Amino acid sequence: MHPGRPLTAACLLLAGLSAAGGCGKRMWVTRYPAFYSPQLRAVGVAAFRNRTDRRDAGVAFAEALRDALVENGSYEVTGPESLARLLKLRPGDVADLALDGLLARLRKVGGVQAIVRGNVKAFAAASHSYVWTDYGYGYGHGRGLYYRRYGPDLYYVTRLYTQNQAFVAVSAELVRVADGKVLARTPSEVGAKIYSDGDPPRLNPYECLARAAGKAAADVVGQFAPVEVEVELDPKEALRTARGRSEGRWEPAEEFSTKDEAVHVAIALPAVCDRNRFRLEVRRQKKGPPLAVEEFVWSAETPERAFTFDPAALVQKAGKGEFEIVFRSGEKAVFSRKIRIR
Repeated sequence: MHPGRPLTAACLLLAGLSAAGGCGKRMWVTRYPAFYSPQLRAVGVAAFRNRTDRRDAGVAFAEALRDALVENGSYEVTGPESLARLLKLRPGDVADLALDGLLARLRKVGGVQAIVRGNVKAFAAASHSYVWTDYGYGYGHGRGLYYRRYGPDLYYVTRLYTQNQAFVAVSAELVRVADGKVLARTPSEVGAKIYSDGDPPRLNPYECLARAAGKAAADVVGQFAPVEVEVELDPKEALRTARGRSEGRWEPAEEFSTKDEAVHVAIALPAVCDRNRFRLEVRRQKKGPPLAVEEFVWSAETPERAFTFDPAALVQKAGKGEFEIVFRSGEKAVFSRKIRIR
């Protein structure tokens, strides 16, 4: 897992090897962008180019993105205001710089290894009101614009409801300062909508806009920095035991003998697990130290890895009988498979 602060920018449920019938097991892993290296530490966020009618949209979204990157904890972040002071410009002037000019200035002042820049295409909030009529039986009650009762039972209440909403749409890229290489780029548009309605709504239009900007910023961070995501796995596919291979396939087995050459354990994980550390344990009892351990770091380049354990050595340590092979992510036991050695 990522060694720094909790990566809370994005929490996604990914269908890794989905399980039929709801038998999947879930675990949290760190999803690393393909370009990511721990050597990339200092990232600046420039004010975004404003393509909207709202005057402060470019700076406002850049500040939301700065906050999301700081919360993520993967980088040391220089926000739009600080970056403008470093370059002795106004934030809006930084947004208007051509990429080559911006990179030349950043190389001259130093302190930033990569820069995030982009466009704000929508940054708007609105409020709409509408009338809703509730009908019922009994003695009507409640506040509203109008209240009428027909006889002792039938009544209706006409209420005024308000819906506040906001929409933010952006595009962004992460560019390495040293050579101008684009390390990552969002799809053509990253958008977020937030609604709040009621009598009165829980969020006012400005609060909706702040949340929409935060959600869009989190989506950008999810592509530019390591983030924690939740993966669902099918234990039957993710961990298999076998005596060996035949015609390129593992021969499934749960019964082994001390005369067998090895207990093979095949692990298959989705590519999102790349660079995450896992642990296999062979146990006879749930408490106490394991009989054998294999720790490994997953690679997206290898869809399956196999590990071997000596059945005779396991029996020598704990005697014949039932053993449990446990797959762990961090300290959590995600799933296990039981075998018997006779």
